[in-house]
Amino acid sequence: MSREAAGDGSSPVYFLHGLLGTAYGHFGAQIAAWSGRRRVVPVDLPGHGRCPVDAGPDYLDTALEYVAALVDHFGPGHLVAASHLGGPLAVRLAEARPELVESLVLTGFFPGADRESFARLLDGFGVLVEENPELAAEYDRLHPGRWRTTLAEFSGHATAEFDDRARIAAERLGALGCDVLLVNGTLKSAEREAALAARSYGPRVHGVLLDGAGHIASHDAPEAFTAAVEEFWLGAALRALLRENDPARPLDSLESVTALSYLTRKGLAQREPAGDRPSTIEGWVAWALRRSLVS
Repeated sequence: MSREAAGDGSSPVYFLHGLLGTAYGHFGAQIAAWSGRRRVVPVDLPGHGRCPVDAGPDYLDTALEYVAALVDHFGPGHLVAASHLGGPLAVRLAEARPELVESLVLTGFFPGADRESFARLLDGFGVLVEENPELAAEYDRLHPGRWRTTLAEFSGHATAEFDDRARIAAERLGALGCDVLLVNGTLKSAEREAALAARSYGPRVHGVLLDGAGHIASHDAPEAFTAAVEEFWLGAALRALLRENDPARPLDSLESVTALSYLTRKGLAQREPAGDRPSTIEGWVAWALRRSLVS
């Protein structure tokens, strides 16, 4: 087990970065925040960072097999994934191996990208590198001697198998057997609209919009991103416990006792709420998080 995977014995959290990023580059603040409290597993994908596997033909299939092997090794857990590399891989793993994925967080991602938009996205990498020698130097530092091959192999496979491998339609998110959170910033219009429309994708798909954040909200607004994910995880746990997808439905007295008992076991509640009890799952989540901030 890697040093990062040590923790409190709870379900692991796997971090899947975007194209030509790394787990620490895109999720460094969250890895630091959750290390010691959770089992964190930063995953550098094939051809990236510290990954021992180079990029090759059928890149997206090789990367999916690599991630599945890691999750098989460390155990089922929560996936936090970025952009149009980590995001589709995480969704495809949840489809192919639902027993491995307890929840899914996506950032810098929107479903239903068309082929032309995706091609422009890939072309943008080449333009950025040509116009910014500093960026090329940073890629050389992060992925020494192999980032150009990685970009070419990913681009070739994603373009050839776009509909099956790279494009994730909204209905695929809604059909997953786990709760999904889409956390995007306000600066990219397609990503902003996706977060706002998240609930229309399915009853277990949720959206959060982080004001002023760009493509990788976990990097641009780290504290807000971390708080949004923790709120999502707590809500997902209560929804699963109470077998209720609607966080705003009024709870009966037995359900409220069950929610309070769960929060107490998790160390998020030491006593009854002052005044009226929260009456919904989202109310219990907000109450518990307020207590954690002042305790």
